[in-house]
Amino acid sequence: MIKGLQELQEALNAVNKAKANLHSALERQNDTGAGRISTERERQVWDEGFTNEHDDVYTEGQLAVAGGCYAFHSTEPYVGCQPQYRNAPPPADWPWRPEWWKPKSPFSDLKKAGALMAAEIDRRKRLLFSGGDNERS
Repeated sequence: MIKGLQELQEALNAVNKAKANLHSALERQNDTGAGRISTERERQVWDEGFTNEHDDVYTEGQLAVAGGCYAFHSTEPYVGCQPQYRNAPPPADWPWRPEWWKPKSPFSDLKKAGALMAAEIDRRKRLLFSGGDNERS
């Protein structure tokens, strides 16, 4: 039984390593701001499960607000891997539970911000084409 669990854990580790390598390769291939935002959005969907159906429940602008929080936080002073940057508490307008606030670095946080904004644009576009909103362009 233990041997089977160890083999399962090894397989899971191999899958996680392959996913990390894929994300790294995608980032190198998409070496522009827009490309990196696109890669981050794909990571959110595939790794975190933040699909269209998941995003569609946020009807009060939470995705855009969260993106704004990460973008604003990226303006904080940062030199190297500073714990005070990563451990900063969520802003007052953070729309979700505090444990979902995960700042890393200004660069990473700008990618997250852009991906969250893209998710909000896509959510509104789906709403518009489903006849549920009057917003255009």
